[in-house]
Amino acid sequence: MALMSALSSNTHQEILGQPEIYGRWVESAIGAHLINQSLTEQIDLYYWREGNLEVDFVLQKGNKTIG
Repeated sequence: MALMSALSSNTHQEILGQPEIYGRWVESAIGAHLINQSLTEQIDLYYWREGNLEVDFVLQKGNKTIG
């Protein structure tokens, strides 16, 4: 997130006004958090895609899986 922010020429207000860009930023923040948690909580983290369908974050711990 720090690199995205540092390299962006948009202000925070400009990003909030552009849903597609804002969505990418939120997705990146959530992904960073989930990766960090997956390392400390022994959770496997995946991405799933089939054709035009996708799930950005699939978490698996033991026999439990959520997307």
